[in-house]
Amino acid sequence: MASLAASMVFSALPAKEIPWKQDFPVIIPEVQKLAAGAGSFTVPEKLTVSAPAGFDLTGLEKTLKEHSPEILLEKSEKGLLQFILTERDVPENVEGYTLTVARTGVTVAARHRRGLFYGMQSLRWIVRNSPGNQWKAVRIEDWPDLALRGAYVELRGHGPESIGRYRKVIDMLGMYKYNTLMLEISDGFPFEGNPLSNRKAAFSKQDMMALLETARANQMEIIPFLQAVSHVYWMRAHPKFETDISEGPARTPWNSAYCLSKPLPLELMKKCIRETAEFFQPKYYCIGLDEISYCPFQVCDECRKHDPAELVAGHVGKLEELIRRLGAIPIVAHDQFLENSHVNSRIIKMLDTLDRRNVILVWEYAPYPPAASTLSFTKRGFPVLHMSWTRRLLNTAALPRQAKELGSLGCILSQWWDVDPAFDPEKARRGSPHGYAGSAIGGDYSWKPHPGSIYTSLPYDPVYETRRLLDPRDLPDFSGRKAAEVPLGGVINHAAGGGEEFPDFTPEALAVLQKELASGPEKFRLITSKDRYFGVVLSGSKEDGYASKPVTVPVHCKLAGLSFLMAASTLNELEYNQKPVLGSLKINYLDGKSRTVDLVYRYNLCNWNAGTGGYDARLVNRGIDRHGYLYGFHALDWVNPRPDVLVKEVVFSTTRTSGIAPALFAVSAIDPEGALPAPPDDKAAIRAVPASRKTVEADRKVITCVADFESGAVPADFRIGCLPGRNAGMLKSSIALTPDAPTPGKSLRIDVPPLLKNANTGRVTIDVPLPENKNIRTLLFDYRLSHPEYIQRFDVYLLNPGGGAEALLDFTESGSDNQWRHVNLPVRRLRIRENGGVDPKKPLYLRLGFFVTNMEPMSISLDRIGIADVELPEGCRNKDEMDKSNISPSLNRKDF
Repeated sequence: MASLAASMVFSALPAKEIPWKQDFPVIIPEVQKLAAGAGSFTVPEKLTVSAPAGFDLTGLEKTLKEHSPEILLEKSEKGLLQFILTERDVPENVEGYTLTVARTGVTVAARHRRGLFYGMQSLRWIVRNSPGNQWKAVRIEDWPDLALRGAYVELRGHGPESIGRYRKVIDMLGMYKYNTLMLEISDGFPFEGNPLSNRKAAFSKQDMMALLETARANQMEIIPFLQAVSHVYWMRAHPKFETDISEGPARTPWNSAYCLSKPLPLELMKKCIRETAEFFQPKYYCIGLDEISYCPFQVCDECRKHDPAELVAGHVGKLEELIRRLGAIPIVAHDQFLENSHVNSRIIKMLDTLDRRNVILVWEYAPYPPAASTLSFTKRGFPVLHMSWTRRLLNTAALPRQAKELGSLGCILSQWWDVDPAFDPEKARRGSPHGYAGSAIGGDYSWKPHPGSIYTSLPYDPVYETRRLLDPRDLPDFSGRKAAEVPLGGVINHAAGGGEEFPDFTPEALAVLQKELASGPEKFRLITSKDRYFGVVLSGSKEDGYASKPVTVPVHCKLAGLSFLMAASTLNELEYNQKPVLGSLKINYLDGKSRTVDLVYRYNLCNWNAGTGGYDARLVNRGIDRHGYLYGFHALDWVNPRPDVLVKEVVFSTTRTSGIAPALFAVSAIDPEGALPAPPDDKAAIRAVPASRKTVEADRKVITCVADFESGAVPADFRIGCLPGRNAGMLKSSIALTPDAPTPGKSLRIDVPPLLKNANTGRVTIDVPLPENKNIRTLLFDYRLSHPEYIQRFDVYLLNPGGGAEALLDFTESGSDNQWRHVNLPVRRLRIRENGGVDPKKPLYLRLGFFVTNMEPMSISLDRIGIADVELPEGCRNKDEMDKSNISPSLNRKDF
């Protein structure tokens, strides 16, 4: 358990390191070697600096201006701050450096200007995260483990009004020490003659030059990325796309493809490659080629006359030749050249003739991707570059580790759909916070792919740190101000702990948590008693078992702002990208006016088990509860636009949204004027808390075991099947002894043969009949996967035979290991209705559907399957065991 205290709270304060983690200001990425010294360097108002001619100090000047505007840099032949190019006592890596802070001065030394730049970036982190003008003495020796550390950004749909934002994004990436920008050109480049005349917007040459200069200033090389053959939605801006380019109708614009027998696509590709390569002068040039089978391919009569691999190879060969003639190395995606890939490739044999100088871009998005894909290319002599995805935060750390282990070129961080291409804060409500978090995590682990957990070992909040870099002015600034408790004792209505809807702590751990929150800058006071803690929990649905009426918190004072300690009860995997408004905080002034803050799930209100914070949800305390589950408490900060008017009260209310209960555990007033209401006696307030309807109902639960397999036979009414013609053999079902299962005994094991070479994706379904005339409120089951990395998707259905169905698609990500997982799934959480939905009066089946991409034999195991007549807490929890997310037992197995 650890508090993320003062420095992470507000924009002018430094990022908070976890106290027991380190006693030095946070530097992102983590440095290779750090030795603390004695004393500190006191920064004078005029800081003299010496540096090689032409070395750009703009970034340092900017940070000093933001943190300590009274300090001015003054160039000198021998300054107190020295940047030195030398080959003595510095890392051999050209991006390596040493940074020494002593009482008498500061020195950054490197053998190359790039190393000096990264040393300056580390110094900027020290400036940002040091209190006052005291820099602690230290010696840092640092270098990157990966040569290529990149991030993907797209130009599509943006124009001149966004160039400032793009430059901010590049500056942010530079602070995280990325050295490569993979820039998807799309339709945003100012091509000569404007061939993409139907596009909505485009940048000018001046804009592109500004972007290029910003990248160079951050020591970043640009890899142009122009989709070829597949995913050519950018070509739809051409006026002749439908007649002279398109291969046929696509399911979505994203899946557009061009015809390889028409001349215009090749002409357009060559023109665009030539112009962008001549402009950016890149070392590499990416042309995609991924997921061709998902797009229209060989639809026209002319294309069907040719062998598919030869057809694509002939076209791509012309593009590769042009790219090399322009001085760059082609990059192509891996999936079409991989046997048993998740895509049904028809061009695999093209790999035999593919130039070994090409770089293979291996995009593997599993939390812990297997090395087989990379090894299949490196054994053939191809250089490999990895691509991770922010949607899978574990993946953003795992792939850099794999790249280092396998000797790959490096790793590119992709952000498909997680944020606007330019990280537009106006669109943050619709985007995923993973884009912000992944930017920090990807940079951290690409520089130093350490084994530490992204959940508990990082001494910072990755979402908040990216916001600090991009939008420091948009963050509340309460630095140096007083914080005081706004009492909640008179309105608390729920006792948390002892259950699973909120974190569960031992009395000792809860006492530590209470102390950490109280010692933070917000002075949050958590009301506790033994192993229980108290707050206000609301829900608009009786099904949730919480109170629903609005709660009024008295304030009665003037203040600069309020900070609310909050959490939500649900789990993020079941509401991944949905951002419903769960309620509101209405601040009423004495003069009758008011301000309202909507509580938006995963934007400014996060569930306690989320792997990351939200855009406006600032992490203040995190750790692991008594059951090993990750937890996090977040603060919602509100700046008072009318500080001269007395705030009368805060009204906390909820919407009709069910299944997600917002909780308020503490409130603090920032810079209050006058006396706040006196807190009531805690013991009296606790005695007044009503018994939880959820707890009372759970005590009366009736759980019916549908199947436990202890008879030693597969139930005759089970239906186990797979898609025909996909696997190299039949499924085999058996009963196996499983002493490591949640309930030791026997379980069902389904052996799944590998997919055929020409197969795309297989699917294994298990249909389990459910008892009739039962009030089914929760579905329960245990499962284990021998190779979770081969599970592309896992769906859960409730269905009538031959009739309606209700489903939760992509129920959970594939796990990171082969441990048993227990799931409680409330029936009302099934959100996809088909054919009118299920009729509970008719026979019902539970269907578990696993979409598989296994290149080798694998097995799916099931243990006890049951139903409950009450709604049980959803058993889908993030744990932190060597960075592995487990879904672990959340139900006492004796209940069966």
